[in-house]
This record gives sequence, structure tokens and C-alpha cells, in this order.
Amino acid sequence: TLTGACIVALGEYTAGLFGNNEEFIEQYLRISKKTGERMWNLPMDDELLKENLKGDFADIANLAKTRYGGAITAAMFLQEFVKENIKWIHIDIAGPAWANKPYKYHPQVGGTGFGVRTALFFLKEENENQKIELQNTKQALEEKDSALLECKEEMALKELELEEVLAKIESILGK
Repeated sequence: TLTGACIVALGEYTAGLFGNNEEFIEQYLRISKKTGERMWNLPMDDELLKENLKGDFADIANLAKTRYGGAITAAMFLQEFVKENIKWIHIDIAGPAWANKPYKYHPQVGGTGFGVRTALFFLKEENENQKIELQNTKQALEEKDSALLECKEEMALKELELEEVLAKIESILGK
């Protein structure tokens, strides 16, 4: 979202970050520090603010009944459309989305593309994490396959031993 409330709270160089999973939020904030894109975690646990989203004509209104906590109520509005078991974050980029003067790696006035660097670094990290997880799963399966092969070989030896014992029994009984 692009709420003026977030600019008032955090200034024009820091985005507000909201989410429902602390681990996900911490990971994203850590990556944003690496990229130089400043973000700050804001709360979404204020049930009194959430009351301001109740609609007069519908279950929920996209504009709160008061301007106070506008960035938070905007994120709460979005949360209404996310299933409970889905981890998600929302970034209010109102402040850093537009540069009024050159700063950091934004050499000119205008749109900054704020958040793209962090998103790309996040996706890269997630891809690397999934590759590691896949490799670990593959290794575990190979270890289980190896153990299974050993069990099959042991069973084959036991079957041979059993056949030898049965052959001896038959020869004794046949005599």
C-alpha cells in the first residue's frame, strides 16, 4: 500500500513492514538490511484499530473510520483476504517509493523501485534454501535406499540358508 500514515510514522526513506509470521518477518528484515532498503516492522495486533474496519454496508470497509493507525488498518484490511495458514508480509512503500532528491543508490529524483532489491535477494535466498533442503532429502533417501539394499541382501542370504536347511531336512526324511 501507499499510505501517508506510514510516511508520517517512518519518514520518506523507510518502509513499513507487516506480517503474520515472525520468522518470515525477521528473514525479510535481515535481507532488507543487506540491500540497504530500510524497513521497519509494525504491529497488526491492535483489535481496537481493527474495529474501525467494520463496514456500514459490508462486512469490511477498505477505509477505516478514523485516520489514526492508517498504515496498520490498511495492512489489516489486506490480511482479511489471506488464508490463516499462509505466511505473508506486506510492505507499505509510500515513503521510499519516490525520491524527492537523490540519495544512496537513487541518483535522481523520481520512482526508486524500492523493495525490488530486497524481493530479489529474498527469492535468491529461498531458492538456495530449497536446493539445500532438496539435497538433504535426496541424501536421506539414498541412505534409506542403502539400508534397504542391505536388508534385501541379508534376506536373500537368510533365504539361501533356509533352503539349505530344508534340503537337509528333506534328505534326512527321504532316507
